[in-house]
This record gives sequence, C-alpha cells and structure tokens, in this order.
Amino acid sequence: MGPGLTNAVNVIAHAHQDLVPMLVISGCVDTALAESDTHQIIDHKALLRPITEVTLQGTPAGRGRHGGSGDRQGDLAADRVDDRTLVFADLHYALALAGAGRDADAGLLGLGMQHDSRPGHDARLVREFGAAVTDAIRAFRGRRYGEAARLLVGVRTTLVQIGGSHAQRDIFEQMLI
Repeated sequence: MGPGLTNAVNVIAHAHQDLVPMLVISGCVDTALAESDTHQIIDHKALLRPITEVTLQGTPAGRGRHGGSGDRQGDLAADRVDDRTLVFADLHYALALAGAGRDADAGLLGLGMQHDSRPGHDARLVREFGAAVTDAIRAFRGRRYGEAARLLVGVRTTLVQIGGSHAQRDIFEQMLI
C-alpha cells in the first residue's frame, strides 16, 4: 500500500501526450485488504483513465477453495491462509477472518505462522510475533480481553517491524484500550 502507481503518473502522462507506446504493470492491494483499509487505497483505473488508452485489472478466478459464506472479506481472507508472503498482510487477513466469525480459519493461519519454516526476515517476524498477534485477535473476537492484552503486550514494542503506517498498525494498539 502506498503511492506506488501514483509515482509513475507523470511519466505515463508524458508518454501518452507524446504518443509513445508504453505498457505499465502495477500491483493492486489485495481485495481483502482494500475493503478493510482506507489508507492510500487508490482506484488505479480511475487514476489512469484520462492518460491511457486501456486500463485492465485482473480478478481472481473462481471462489477459491473455501466457497462462499456470504462474508466477502472472510471468504477472500480464507483463500490466503496458506500464503504467508507478508506478516503485515497475514495479520490483516486474521482481522478479516475474525470479523467474519471464521475462528477455525484464523486458527489455521496462526498455526501456520507459528510453524513457518521459510528462511528470511519476514518469516522470522511471522514466527516471533505474527502467531501471537493472530491469537490475540482471535481472543479479542472471543471477548477474552485479558488473554488478548497479555499476548499483545508481549509484542507491542516490536510491531513496527511488520511495516505499514502508524494508522494501519494502530488497530492492534486499539485492542489494548
């Protein structure tokens, strides 16, 4: 999330004006995150419409392995339980799953985080506190506030390492209030 494509708008506009062919490929925020997070989520198609000939956006094929439960965010997040590409995204998936009442899927996400054997910095973050925050989210959703607070206090000072803005991480701090 962030300015990404907006950094390229001037270049795209100049190429369009000068009739220079250009192909631009950018990433979009995962739909499950875009529906729950309003920080710097930009409609790429609307932004580029005046300065491009064609804008296309890919969509996931099918409903995924979990089918539809009627809760769009929960369904989309459930399809990402095994991804573990970014701890920041995984924690937002946990929020979507908890909000949809999908405790079993959130539990699977937390268990996968706890046993993540990939090498690297993000996998270390996942193991060290991703699972604890996921468990805290589940406890909070289950109205076990003392357990949620205990789990969050243990990782509170290191949450900045997951990335995102202060506003995006603030949701975890708010669970302690």
